[in-house]
Amino acid sequence: MFSEGFSFPHPVLGISDDVHGSFSFKIDLERNNSNRTLGFKNASIDVNNLYYEHLIDEKICEYILKIYCSSTFKTWIIRDPVSPFEIPESDIANKIDLVLMIVSTKSIERYQHESFNGQYGGEIFKVGIHEIVGISGKITLPIEKQDEKLGLGSIFKFYHHESSKPLYFEFAHDKIHINYPVTELDEHPPQICFKKYPWTSFSVYIIPALAEALRLITEHPEEYCDFEWFTVIDNLYPIDERTGEYFHDAQQLLAVGLPTLNSYKELFNQ
Repeated sequence: MFSEGFSFPHPVLGISDDVHGSFSFKIDLERNNSNRTLGFKNASIDVNNLYYEHLIDEKICEYILKIYCSSTFKTWIIRDPVSPFEIPESDIANKIDLVLMIVSTKSIERYQHESFNGQYGGEIFKVGIHEIVGISGKITLPIEKQDEKLGLGSIFKFYHHESSKPLYFEFAHDKIHINYPVTELDEHPPQICFKKYPWTSFSVYIIPALAEALRLITEHPEEYCDFEWFTVIDNLYPIDERTGEYFHDAQQLLAVGLPTLNSYKELFNQ
């Protein structure tokens, strides 16, 4: 049974008690490390209703698989999911949701069957092309990143520059680059500050960088999802735990990740 809040103007197999019968599927997932893809194969589809079996057999309807990653907002629509297929691993973080649908390939002028719930009173429906007439339960598959260091200390790189430039951050790298000016005496303020005033230093260097990173994750996920810092932050602080207040979320993220920062030296000795 499908439990999400879908509503249709006609009976749909798999939703509540619209239709007597069932619709489900299984599929195997494997990681291809050589080309960094996720492969799907051995799909098994079970339609326990003669009317919908007929619609499929006569090619009046077809199977469509929707794959969605809530962390990167990537969506794939797969026709003929029984055949093996692959999607890029870099487009996914944390988990994916899969829903198989039965979709009409042409208009159905007389959409009616005795297996429809009696509450429809024998009414005859008209279904347009590409409308959903069957929907499976959702499958959620966790996608664990391999060979990733899942600590905040692993995602920062400090770089110094001439003193005329202010502090600034760069995000188009696997690490978040924190670029700071040196003093006229060629001193490096971050190393001094983290040693003497660690909490102030987190507020000056780390929280603003994390706040901007969270903004980019939210507003431009497709542009930054391939970078390591994106994956680490998304694993430590998933989207459903964030408030949208970036500095507040950065503080929460720091609280979550702080145990992995055993000392300020981890930020500089990489």
